Amino acid sequence: MTRPSAPVGVYLTLVFVSGLLVGAFGMRLYIVKSVSARAAIPRPTADEFRRHLISEMQSRFRLRADQVTGVNQILDETRARFRDIHKKIGPEIKALRKEQNDRIRALLTPEQQPEYDRWRAERDNPGH
Repeated sequence: MTRPSAPVGVYLTLVFVSGLLVGAFGMRLYIVKSVSARAAIPRPTADEFRRHLISEMQSRFRLRADQVTGVNQILDETRARFRDIHKKIGPEIKALRKEQNDRIRALLTPEQQPEYDRWRAERDNPGH
């Protein structure tokens, strides 16, 4: 007595295809949730980051009050030095970016340049 192999082949194919569909759907859900979860996490402000840093250092190193004051002073001085450095190099960075944009614009055709200018404006002013 021989069994017909066609129905067995059909069932195996259906099981395989349904497995593919479930796997693809599950992967899509995983990817979508992973990306949207990261995007929803707000970045801490400088003050929030600083409070967290001091709090972690206090609990981990058991800092005394004078040490906390010292760490805060060091952070203040470092912030001021960073601002000074940014003020000094800011014009150089701006000039370098302008040079880059001008060189890219020069590569484009006259028809592409207006669209490039709009694109740059969108990137430079994302909220507008």
